[in-house]
Amino acid sequence: MPNARFRLIAYGFVAVSLTVTYYYNCYMFSTWGPVDRDSVYTFRSFSRGLEEYCSSMRGEWRPRVFSNFLASFAVKPKGTRHGFAVGVAAWNAAWLALCFAIYLLWDTRKAAFLIFGTFACLYYSFTIVADRHIYPWDMPALFLYCLLALSVQWRSPLLVLAVCLVGTGFKETVMLGSVVFLFWTEQPMKRRLAWAVTTLLLCLLLKTGIDILTHNPSILFTMQWDSEGPLVMEGVRERGVWYNLRALGSVYLNHPVFINGGTLLVFLLLPMRDTEDRMWKTIGVLFVVGIMLFADINEYRVFHEMIPISLWSIQKHFGFLGEAPHELQHNSAETPDEN
Repeated sequence: MPNARFRLIAYGFVAVSLTVTYYYNCYMFSTWGPVDRDSVYTFRSFSRGLEEYCSSMRGEWRPRVFSNFLASFAVKPKGTRHGFAVGVAAWNAAWLALCFAIYLLWDTRKAAFLIFGTFACLYYSFTIVADRHIYPWDMPALFLYCLLALSVQWRSPLLVLAVCLVGTGFKETVMLGSVVFLFWTEQPMKRRLAWAVTTLLLCLLLKTGIDILTHNPSILFTMQWDSEGPLVMEGVRERGVWYNLRALGSVYLNHPVFINGGTLLVFLLLPMRDTEDRMWKTIGVLFVVGIMLFADINEYRVFHEMIPISLWSIQKHFGFLGEAPHELQHNSAETPDEN
């Protein structure tokens, strides 16, 4: 049997095994301790139709309508805690399996590192700091960033456009994918700008349409900027940029420095050697800035999207699985910008 085919079968078997493992981890996380009402609420939010969804769903969560709508098929409107946990576990495991499939399509030689790395990164989200939330949009966002990376590898502008547009309805952070067009140096600058601006405007138009449809109180925004939030620090409920800065400056075991198993910080600190590095680093920095301003840094699952590009960058620079690390001469092979 050819080595490539055997490798595909072997890595596929590992992917199935880790998917099953993740299924049971999500199941146990959903059944451990008191019922997490926010998780139940979001997965069942669409069970009574759009009108009920718009009137009862928290405003900052309404724009993620694609995630919430599809999740309603995974979890029954009513049932036991066991039934809910099974639905949540199946939902998360299915999206992880799709991510693994993307890795096998992306580059079979690197797939083992990406598969094991993604599983390990997800595991850090089980270290409880910001309650025991599992929301419908966490794993779809990870899958969409995997698909974005594959689209960039294939240099398919239409696929990137589709990922950004569809992804906006799952989680608004996916629209950051419009940035990739600016770094496709084999294309003239005017064409790159046209693709980037068009994609971003279409995403914003779709986001606005969803906000209007769902009666979102914060048009064009998802998370509300205020002083209230789900995190507790010294008995005071707060969130936002000041809380995030204090969280970074505090000392505790499962510190944000270890987000995604430490791969996010490594990715942000790695040097930028070529255009691809600058592309992903730009998206990563914009993403982290957005989280710092509008979200809670200690809710580690909000960083899932950064897993594939962080692992890709680490593999590229350090050369795992017997491959040589990224070489500087790759820079010289790049096509110069055209105006």
